[in-house]
Amino acid sequence: MFSKISKFILSGVIALGVATAAKADTLQNYTFNVKSTIGAPVSAVGYFSVDKQGTISVSDIKDWTLTVTSGNIVLNFDSSNSSLVSTAGTTITATGDELTFLAPTENDGFSLTGSAARSDGAYNFEWNFAFGGPSELMIIFPPNGGSEITGGILLPSFPATFTAGGVSADPSPVPEPSSLLLLGTGTLSAAVGLRRKLKSL
Repeated sequence: MFSKISKFILSGVIALGVATAAKADTLQNYTFNVKSTIGAPVSAVGYFSVDKQGTISVSDIKDWTLTVTSGNIVLNFDSSNSSLVSTAGTTITATGDELTFLAPTENDGFSLTGSAARSDGAYNFEWNFAFGGPSELMIIFPPNGGSEITGGILLPSFPATFTAGGVSADPSPVPEPSSLLLLGTGTLSAAVGLRRKLKSL
């Protein structure tokens, strides 16, 4: 009887580990690289980390990183200090190595807002795609007030499409597969130890 129980526990642990690993493997990082020259030159590089394929929503975007550079201002944003919002009319799809945001009208799209500290104070940042017309509108709010429109590209027509192409080879930090593996290995070791103990009874 104890042998059957221990086998059941062991098989459950293995199944849980496989399921967890499979879930972690569904995360993919879609890299993007934006350069705008209207207004002050600005560049933005980073990635979106998505947990499934097909048509997705903002809730399926589990993590993102963004580094914005404009002149001597360099700000870093991620899912811990910024928020991502999209309108109901925006369609987001993840297929192959491309993540696509489709904005049917100028009132659709998505925005990424956040704040980051520099030595001379805290800067707020807003990056809009398609809201109000521009395909990409980047605004930096300095500590002393006011705002700087640092870049924008006007679209002549809609629907407008933003595509983040190329799946990054770097592992996604959410969730962390190595931690999950470590947890699974530890649980498996405990199950094996329990099985041996039960067999000796």
